Amino acid sequence: MADPAPEHFFKGFEKSLIRIKFGYQTLEEFKQVENKKLFLDPTINFLETEKRDNVRSWATNLLAMIGGDKAIAALEKLLSEADTQETKREYRWTRFFALNALLRMPQSDIAESKLLNLCRRIWQDEAEDYLARSEGAAILAEKGDSEAFDWLRGMLSEYDQFWPILRSLRALQEVPVRELTDDILAVFSRSNYTDHHYQAVRALRKYPDDLKVLRELGNIVLTNENNYLRLEAVISLGRLADARAQTEIFSALLDEDAEIRNETPNGASGHTRALTCGTYFCRLSHISGQVSPGCTRVE
Repeated sequence: MADPAPEHFFKGFEKSLIRIKFGYQTLEEFKQVENKKLFLDPTINFLETEKRDNVRSWATNLLAMIGGDKAIAALEKLLSEADTQETKREYRWTRFFALNALLRMPQSDIAESKLLNLCRRIWQDEAEDYLARSEGAAILAEKGDSEAFDWLRGMLSEYDQFWPILRSLRALQEVPVRELTDDILAVFSRSNYTDHHYQAVRALRKYPDDLKVLRELGNIVLTNENNYLRLEAVISLGRLADARAQTEIFSALLDEDAEIRNETPNGASGHTRALTCGTYFCRLSHISGQVSPGCTRVE
């Protein structure tokens, strides 16, 4: 059976504007393509001509899956061609996922020193949106850069500001930094923004084998009155797959919200159900101005 034409995938990205699941389905379908190299030039052209950030950003994932020098060059071009603050922030999601795509490239394809230099340039550029800056800082911090680590920790402590914490938490969902676990947990008690709590719950699913994380997520499942936060906490516990969360999992099975019951792991040992991400993203539409690969952007 022949592979679909490139336009098939690009239309799938456009359909994600209607429902997020179409974007994820398109990426899953592309994984099955046998000769991904044939899609390289059409994908680069799509990124050059498509102007909607929340559509074109999906295509960076295709370049990551295609790989090779030309794909890397195209991603680097996306990150270097913007020369104004307005452009960098207008295409914040494309830049965020372009950097993420480079991070996912095999080390044999892109030298670590080159990637880290790019991350440092983006992180230190005050014209960049907090989103890309936070991702660059997280990559550097994970590699032991103390200055980038301190900057990211400072972002997470601006409890009375909306964007710094929101953007840094989103970046940490892609690039977890273990030493920042306590800083993420502090957001629940020190920030009054529900959107911060929501992103923190999502970030914590990348921190396994941490009893403090399990207790915080469990406390949300057992006591929080916000259905959306409880739902995300259940999903996070399922992703962490830790049997120490048995009490919270059983509580979720009795939750008054049917969707929370549906997202409960199948067993007390922490085995997870399939994630119906399209459904819960739609339920969060009242706070989600735009959805892009793997994220909710609240604006």
